[in-house]
Amino acid sequence: MTGGRVKLEKWREAFEKYTSVTGEFYRRYRREYLLSSILTLFASLLLFPIPLLTRKLIDLVYKSGPPQEIIKLLVVAIVILLTAKILSYFSNLMFFKLNSKIILLLRKKMTAKILKSKLDLFKKYDTGYLLAGLMKTRVI
Repeated sequence: MTGGRVKLEKWREAFEKYTSVTGEFYRRYRREYLLSSILTLFASLLLFPIPLLTRKLIDLVYKSGPPQEIIKLLVVAIVILLTAKILSYFSNLMFFKLNSKIILLLRKKMTAKILKSKLDLFKKYDTGYLLAGLMKTRVI
């Protein structure tokens, strides 16, 4: 039983360490993160009726159904697909902006920490080595 508690404590400690680092960013940008997640969810949910509409369209075309019904189903399918694509576009845009903001904040913090560090750090590591860590966080 004590082995299980030790593992649980290690997991809890690792989780607290992780959330102390990432939690700051999620708290700061939680509104944008939540909104873009909701947009992604709605865009995904909008795609569920498309196979049903496609089935009805194929049945109507195969049975030579009324053209008004075919046109109506086509318009509904196109509107649903366009709405899903638009929501997906804005969701991706929001996630990209959020990612860029977080990376910029991380770069600023890393730069401030390097500038405030003691001279022993610069004797131990080359300046290029320290700045290379900042360059690896580039946003493409």
